[in-house]
Amino acid sequence: CERYFGFGCEIDEETSNKLEGLPGVLFVLPDSYVDAENKDYGAELFVNGEIVQRSPERQRRVEPVPQRAQDRPRYSDRTRYVKRRENQAYQR
Repeated sequence: CERYFGFGCEIDEETSNKLEGLPGVLFVLPDSYVDAENKDYGAELFVNGEIVQRSPERQRRVEPVPQRAQDRPRYSDRTRYVKRRENQAYQR
């Protein structure tokens, strides 16, 4: 399992475009993806390199709402219907 490192910062659009083009940068999110008004960018809160505990309301986990089978997207699993070529090596 690979891990990634994320951080929040205030930068101009030109600098964010430069960051997005760097090797190893997966994505750069604009403020519209976060709570910019409260400067809440999610994840752990770091202050001077230390993790600061958030309020219990902020720490609460959001429980996923179970989906009903009829609400899920219906993707056809085409691999079930693909016949294996006889000349292909079969691996287990």
